[in-house]
Amino acid sequence: MVMNTRNFAMTEYDNYGYNSLFEVDGKVFGTTSTGIHELTGDTDNGSPISWHFKTGKIDLEKDIKTKVRYAWLSYRPSGDLILTVDDGENQYEYDVESYKQIDNGVRIKLGKGLRNRFIQIELENVNGESVVFDHLRLFSDPTKKKR
Repeated sequence: MVMNTRNFAMTEYDNYGYNSLFEVDGKVFGTTSTGIHELTGDTDNGSPISWHFKTGKIDLEKDIKTKVRYAWLSYRPSGDLILTVDDGENQYEYDVESYKQIDNGVRIKLGKGLRNRFIQIELENVNGESVVFDHLRLFSDPTKKKR
């Protein structure tokens, strides 16, 4: 497990024989009982490296009932990504590459099917693509309809 000390986010690296990971001068290293190894390349023994992350539950009714209109991703990708919105009952997938990237980001219009109070956002790569991710923002409008 690794913790980002700036935001206290936890990441778990499983299926590795490393007992610790560290970064020096922009290079990442892992340590094992046999020594220190630099982690390089964009494949895992020739296979694309898959990754994904999922947010915690986001409360859409924190202060007032709202309807999410779109998501804004600020990032620099090397390829295609998939954004999934999970409302606890349904999952809605959006191919991020189908949207026009503007100002180092992309706006993804979300469907009107989101009905629950809580949602989770998941982002994943398609074929081992990498990404330098900055932030994710959700834009919503107040609604008078009861859920």
